[in-house]
Amino acid sequence: MKIKISRFIPKLLLITFLALATSNICLRAENSPYFSPGVSIGVNSNWKLIAGAKISLGINTDSGLTQIAFYNITLGFNAIISPKSISDKIKEFNYIQIQAGKSYINEDPTIFGAGIGFIFNTDRQLNYSPMISLFLGFILFPELDLLLLRNDSVQPYFKIRAVAPYLLRNLPLK
Repeated sequence: MKIKISRFIPKLLLITFLALATSNICLRAENSPYFSPGVSIGVNSNWKLIAGAKISLGINTDSGLTQIAFYNITLGFNAIISPKSISDKIKEFNYIQIQAGKSYINEDPTIFGAGIGFIFNTDRQLNYSPMISLFLGFILFPELDLLLLRNDSVQPYFKIRAVAPYLLRNLPLK
C-alpha cells in the first residue's frame, strides 16, 4: 500500500501556519534544544511546481560573544504538484539531512546554514542519492537544494521555506 505524500500538503500547511502563529520565534537562548516544522514551495530544474514539508530537531549553542550556532537533524519530503510528465526524473522524494548554521546575536536575526544528507525516492527509480542544501533567512528562507543523481547529473530545486522554531526550554542540557 503506497501512501500519497502530496495528499498531506494542505494539512502540513495548516499545521505550519498555526505553528508560526504561536511560535516562540526567538532562537537566542543558548544551549537550547529546539524543533522546527516547515513547509516550502518552489520549482525544480524543469520549472515544475514543487511543495514540501520538513521537521528538524536540534540544538542552539553559544559559539562566541556575538554568535549562536545551530545543529540539527531534518526529515522531510518534496513532491511535484504541477502536472507530472515522463521526463521528470524524480516526482517525489523523502530526505534526511544533518544541518548546521549561524546567526549573529547583536545584528539582524538572519540565519545562514547548509545541510548534507540523502534523498530516498518514493518512485522507486533509485534507492538513494546525496543532497546538499544552502539557505539564508529568518522565518522565510530562500533555499537551494542540489540532488546529486546516480547518472552524474545535478538536479537543483529552488524553494522558499517557512519555518516555525520552538525552543524546548524545559530540557536542560548541562
